[in-house]
Amino acid sequence: MRMIIPKKAAKIDLSNKGLTEFPMELLDCKNLRKLNLSHNKIKVIPKEISQLKYLKNLDISHNQIKVLYAKICDLKYLEILIANNNQLKKFPEQVELLKKIKKLSLANNQLEALPDIIFSLPDLKSLDISNNKFKEFPYQIFTNKTLTHLWLGKNIFQEFDSGGMIRELPSLKYLYCFSAATDSVNSVHNDYSILQQKKGNCYELLKLLAKNNESSSIIKPMNAKRKIFISYSHKDQVYKDEIEIWLKGIQYIGFEFTFWSDTQILAGDLWETKIQSNLAEAGIVINVISQYYLASDFIQKKELPALLEKVKTEGTLVLNIIARRSIFHETKLKGFQAVNNLNNPIEGETKDGQDAIYLAMTQRIINEFKE
Repeated sequence: MRMIIPKKAAKIDLSNKGLTEFPMELLDCKNLRKLNLSHNKIKVIPKEISQLKYLKNLDISHNQIKVLYAKICDLKYLEILIANNNQLKKFPEQVELLKKIKKLSLANNQLEALPDIIFSLPDLKSLDISNNKFKEFPYQIFTNKTLTHLWLGKNIFQEFDSGGMIRELPSLKYLYCFSAATDSVNSVHNDYSILQQKKGNCYELLKLLAKNNESSSIIKPMNAKRKIFISYSHKDQVYKDEIEIWLKGIQYIGFEFTFWSDTQILAGDLWETKIQSNLAEAGIVINVISQYYLASDFIQKKELPALLEKVKTEGTLVLNIIARRSIFHETKLKGFQAVNNLNNPIEGETKDGQDAIYLAMTQRIINEFKE
């Protein structure tokens, strides 16, 4: 049955139509600028697609496409190509013809490599190659000076050059590498394995890793182990988890220390004894401040008095992270300079703003270790 498609249409959306073949009637739409064929069961994009010579935006994601013919690269006005969630193993070498491409999304395919020339496309700003089968980091990407957004998660990079990414990708501001623990595909302990644990934009964490990799040759690992104790309310666990990710980043750049929170208590442990003993061993204490923290009987009656005594007798470093608005300024902790302003808690910050707070915390710890 032939589809009725308006020949003069500039935009056509045929997503979720149960299509098993590319509708050849589309080739009569000579003015077509935007075409959406996503979420169908199409297996082949015909070579004749090159006849849609004014096409700027093509979405063929969520289909069953195994091969892209080189003719797709004859679409010289194409700016956006979304081919996520297919079965692609290769990308056409003729990609250099796509001079105007700005966004290329190839996530969730079976790619092990890309043509080197793809990274030199003059207008490419957004590239998604997450969840493929890359083992070697595509160092050719360093030839791109326009890239602003990059997705790399769920690959198997054995090497990862954080410093190179900062130096060679001057326009990069958004980097996404997250892989859920159940989806982890990289057992190599490099910077990429750290970035995989960070949800959302991890560019600030990348900068931290790159900066400290540069200075690692003159920084000696600590001879004696250090311990960081994290005090928090379980209502604020999301912030505690984020702090632990940033702390792991410090470990991987050569500093020898451990960190502890009560999520490490095992079945059968005497939990109160475990908390008190780990607090007693800590040289740095991070407090995740909120109304829930201040309302905790155990924190107020047990942890806080022990901490204040440690500060007097041992000079323990106290880092207060303001997670939510509270009456922190009325407590015994008010004398310790907080990492972030009381009027700018993590809860109300943007993702970039939150990362800036965690970065400031991490840098303070690194400075402490250097001293």
